[in-house]
Amino acid sequence: MIRIIFILIAIITCSISVVADRHTDSYIRIEHMKDKIEDQSLSPVARMNYADSVLYVYKKEGNDSLYRQVLQTKGEIAYTEGYYTQAIECYKKLVESHSTGKAFTGIEYFAMSRLERLYYYKGWYMKSMAVAFKIINSDDHRRQPNYYNADAYNQLTRAFIRMRDHETAEFYIAELERMLPSCSMSKLEKRDILFLLNINKAALLIDAKNYQAAFPLIKAAERYASSEEQNIAVISDKGLIYVLLGDNKFAEECFRKIEQMPSSHYLKSVALLNYALLLYRENRFGEAEEVIAACKRLLAVQDIHHLRSALLRVEADIFYSTGNYADGYKCLRQAIEINDSILSASNIRQIMKLANEQERYKLLASIDRLDIENRTHNIIIIIAGVLILILLLFILMVIIKTRKKSALIELLSSKIRFHRKRYEKDISHYEVMLEDKRRELNEYVTAIGKAEKALVEINNIVRNSINSANSDKRIEQIITVLNQIGIITTEEGDASDTYNSLYLKIKAPLLKSFPTLTKSEIAMCAFILMDTSNKEIAAIRNTSVRTVENTKYRMYKKLNVPADTSVKEFLLSML
Repeated sequence: MIRIIFILIAIITCSISVVADRHTDSYIRIEHMKDKIEDQSLSPVARMNYADSVLYVYKKEGNDSLYRQVLQTKGEIAYTEGYYTQAIECYKKLVESHSTGKAFTGIEYFAMSRLERLYYYKGWYMKSMAVAFKIINSDDHRRQPNYYNADAYNQLTRAFIRMRDHETAEFYIAELERMLPSCSMSKLEKRDILFLLNINKAALLIDAKNYQAAFPLIKAAERYASSEEQNIAVISDKGLIYVLLGDNKFAEECFRKIEQMPSSHYLKSVALLNYALLLYRENRFGEAEEVIAACKRLLAVQDIHHLRSALLRVEADIFYSTGNYADGYKCLRQAIEINDSILSASNIRQIMKLANEQERYKLLASIDRLDIENRTHNIIIIIAGVLILILLLFILMVIIKTRKKSALIELLSSKIRFHRKRYEKDISHYEVMLEDKRRELNEYVTAIGKAEKALVEINNIVRNSINSANSDKRIEQIITVLNQIGIITTEEGDASDTYNSLYLKIKAPLLKSFPTLTKSEIAMCAFILMDTSNKEIAAIRNTSVRTVENTKYRMYKKLNVPADTSVKEFLLSML
């Protein structure tokens, strides 16, 4: 017993150590992947892939707190490196995990703040405003405004400026200035809010074409700038004002500074677009194409449609200026596909007026060729789609027919199995009946042999008893012989008066109601009324108990006696 206990303790200890080792290995592996996420030497895609692996483990374990932290880290990597679509997915998951009725946590406020900016960068101004209003209408804003509430006012201002609603933008600037003294925030957060406030005021003045008044606000914002993103915004706005004032030299210096920065931010894409426009206006097409290529690389990651469309328009202008009308037209068509409202047929007609007659014919020919190619391409796509649809329908019909055939085969198989079982059961029953009949036949043959012997013996007895004084004694000997061999003198072979009377009484009504009953089965009915056991019936009829049971079984089947009535009661009711 002690050995068994020691063995059990050893097994449990080994199991615990194995589980602990696995848990330790899993923990070490997760910590290794978390280190990889923070490794700046890896590519952003690799770091995000490691983050996805860690997120999968934490989600499987149900560790919500660590899951949200890693999700925030992945969102920051995507935001910093310009992968805006992935960043939006991460921050949306953080916001959607907020429980209704509870106050927003710091992570949720941060995620909503990022979503405001990302929606703005994507050109989805209504979505950006919806998130900002969600922050403004929170319970924290009613009790004590914080950094995220102030940032929401700045984002609303930027959205309304972009939508050319200057009156509403001025209203939110005034609201922010009124609310700012009562906001609960750190010095760094206040610098950030003041930076955005000055940038928004400058943007309003630039839209109003009051460029000189915008410069002091840009310089004030430069004093509050504390990140690379804010520095890009300040330099970009400076360059834009220089362009609008016609001072292209200083504007180019600003844009070159931004081009040399390693950032992948939206504002850098905007600055490069403005730089490409500046170079195009100075007819420096080669340099403009280089800037456009750099901007394209950024936009391929950022996936910002309205900037891509604007960049394609600039590229089309460059192609037209260099006489490459076919490529210019391709760029215009791509811009139309991205945003139909940006370009119309009048733009193409206006460009065509700049060309001479020979160039105009070349342009028309290239446009017609491209149209034919596009139409052919579309027709091929439609035909391929129709053929694929027909093929799918054919496959679906084949599957339906196959399933119908399978169902029919299964139905027929089940019917065959059912009938086979039934026939096997009937065959076994008939084999039993045949065996019973053979036994009865053997019994009858035996009885006939005995009867022949008895008749011979009786014949001898009768001859010896003629003219003999002991005739009565001889008759008794005859009866004894008959009893010994089981010869019955009644209709069914039973010498009992009770049996004879019951047999005669029950025979007529039974045959009237059940004409298929045999004499043996009617005899069994008489024996049942006499309460005779199967063994006694077998002895009286000189047969086996099995034969009696089979005869009774067939009789019960033919009578079909109700379940709540005994056979004897049923037979008595027929007398």
